[in-house]
Amino acid sequence: MLPSRRRRETSSLETSDNMTSGDSSKTKGGLGAIGRNDKVLMAMCFACTLMAYMDRFGFSIAYTKLAETGGIDSTQKGAILSAFYYGYATTQIPSAWLASKVGGMKMLTGSVLLSSAAAFLTPVDAHNFYGLCAARIAVGIAQGAIFPSIHTEMGKRKEAIGPHYFSTIVSLITSGMYFGSTVAMVILPWIC
Repeated sequence: MLPSRRRRETSSLETSDNMTSGDSSKTKGGLGAIGRNDKVLMAMCFACTLMAYMDRFGFSIAYTKLAETGGIDSTQKGAILSAFYYGYATTQIPSAWLASKVGGMKMLTGSVLLSSAAAFLTPVDAHNFYGLCAARIAVGIAQGAIFPSIHTEMGKRKEAIGPHYFSTIVSLITSGMYFGSTVAMVILPWIC
């Protein structure tokens, strides 16, 4: 077989492979085929999930140590630690609806800002039961919008990213949860 004919056959095979995968515009493999904006979005979403889980685990570790030294009973400690989930659980469905209306990025930005503000305003006095509960509910409300916002935004980009890379990107974004949890559990006990 002549070299020029071999090149033509290889070229036609590559074209048919791309057409059968439904992605004729991307020829690079791996994450290199994803646009710069999608990579920035992926990094921002990873950072949001990392921050959220560092806060969840970090507060639990810090408050448990604070409660032990402050003589807080287990009922009060349990109420404060679970206050986050009351806010978190009540905002999942409304956040998904709102993210579909105003956009995932706007919701994600607002969620991170509100969560950061509420965490910053959390009282440091272990005996301030109502203040701690209110702050943790506010953090839960804010963080309840993170995953619906991320999934709404990624859903908009699914076709542009392509089915081959979409699951990889979602996996990388959600790995921020596990990385944040690990970082919090390894580093924060030494700090507290």
